Amino acid sequence: EILSELRRRKWHGPAVLITAFTSTELTRRAIAAGFDTVIAKPFLDHFLVDVIGRLVRGEKSPAIAS
Repeated sequence: EILSELRRRKWHGPAVLITAFTSTELTRRAIAAGFDTVIAKPFLDHFLVDVIGRLVRGEKSPAIAS
């Protein structure tokens, strides 16, 4: 809901969904809702930094469903 409101207000920054409960359906719904990628917990710090760096540079980051 928050991301939908931000997008409605014309905010177009990168959005990353971080979750411990991944599924193909969750990833599909997150991408449809405007998230750029989904990251499954647990993850290493450098992975998150890499994903954010790619998004900020305008590169596509694949959705991570598991």
